[in-house]
Amino acid sequence: MALRDSVLEGLGWTGARSLGVNILRILFSVILARILGPSIFGLMAMVILVRNFVALVRDAGLSSAIVVYDGLDNRDVSSLFWLNLLFNFLLYIIVFFIAPFVSLWFDKPIVTSLIRVSILGFLIDSSSAANFGLLRKELKYKEIFFVSFLSQCLYGVVAILMAVCGYGVWSLVLADLFMRFFTSVYYWFIRPIKLHLIVDIKKLIHIVKFSLHIMGGNVLNYVKGNIDTFFIGRFMGDIVLGYYSFSFRIIVRPITEIGIILYDTFLPIFARLSNVESKKHYLKLLEVLSVFSIPVFWMIMLTSPYFVPLLFGINWEPAIPFFVVRSAVGAFYMLMSTFRSIFYTYKKPQYLNYAYLAVIPFYAISFFIGSNAGVNGVLIAILLSSFFDVVINFIALGWLLIITLSDYIRLFLRGVIYGLVMVIIGFLLKLVFPFTPIVFIIIYLLFFIFMFALFFIFLDRSFWDDLIGILKRK
Repeated sequence: MALRDSVLEGLGWTGARSLGVNILRILFSVILARILGPSIFGLMAMVILVRNFVALVRDAGLSSAIVVYDGLDNRDVSSLFWLNLLFNFLLYIIVFFIAPFVSLWFDKPIVTSLIRVSILGFLIDSSSAANFGLLRKELKYKEIFFVSFLSQCLYGVVAILMAVCGYGVWSLVLADLFMRFFTSVYYWFIRPIKLHLIVDIKKLIHIVKFSLHIMGGNVLNYVKGNIDTFFIGRFMGDIVLGYYSFSFRIIVRPITEIGIILYDTFLPIFARLSNVESKKHYLKLLEVLSVFSIPVFWMIMLTSPYFVPLLFGINWEPAIPFFVVRSAVGAFYMLMSTFRSIFYTYKKPQYLNYAYLAVIPFYAISFFIGSNAGVNGVLIAILLSSFFDVVINFIALGWLLIITLSDYIRLFLRGVIYGLVMVIIGFLLKLVFPFTPIVFIIIYLLFFIFMFALFFIFLDRSFWDDLIGILKRK
């Protein structure tokens, strides 16, 4: 299959994967939020604090190495499989003994058992990490789509049934285990690997070094992304943490998922191009994403006070400020979620690590002070830390690709203008017409779609040429 056809197919299937999985996740979250309530999601956020760490280091970057490096034979992949399995077994033992200290920090004894059971899911994941890496390398997007979609369906059905039966927080933990087991079995079924008992470390030493850079970056990214939970859970309790983490689940989690999908799609594509070509197409990708993401997230920011109580119930109204603030900065995190694909293509993951090291102290100080100053303090901490994070990461990208400030302005100006137009129109609708919440959401959404069509079809036809340009290799 030609490269262009592979990209077109990949974008189609990964787009369907992103849309389908996130619609299911939001739908299931709405149902579970009404059944379980904020405190259960607060407990789960304490578990996720540990689970996120394991999720980031579980394959030690080996599946990405399989995608980037050419010339790997079956014995090499088998060696990576055994190394990854051993690493995850040792990781589980460490987490098993750390769990009581996490529970002690949050003063919630049940967290120990929740962590120990939940982390079993990543031990299951490690058994299919090499299979997943090969599927990505071979551009098998269709197969990955079906695995993701079916596993998310399984998770939702099991979680809702167990929640209705009164299992509380365990419904979320056990449903996640079922989902991971199903996913691993499916990967082995569609992409089996012939295993060998001999592990050739010398041959793989350069891959292991590359993987360690990736793992180090994942650890730093984990620290940066979970400092907020660490302090809010400690100083503000499980209910406030429930509101905070639920806004993350609805706003940030889809960003993370889309970022992973874009990474899975474009890393193997960029790895086949020269650095000059990959830079050209990557910058075009950023421009296209900004035109979509900035207006969409700012639209979510404006409608959050209406749809949060409407969808999740009035007991979730205290979560509205968190939804608003997260949406305000969400578009830029959407753009940053694509960074890994280009940094790994250039085999420079350490550049991202430098950015993480610069940002982490600022995050720690912001959320320590903010969580001791109440909800408003946390909101200010989100805004300040996000601004600093965005600036530092885009500076790192500029170093890698030699991008100037004027280049960034040119890339994002169109998206910012569209976003501001949408926000201004939304505010005018709220001031002039006293709609009920559901009527306002429907009217604004329809008007939002109409304006997008107006921008892209009549006012900005060159956008479609830019989009097609991403899919072509000259």
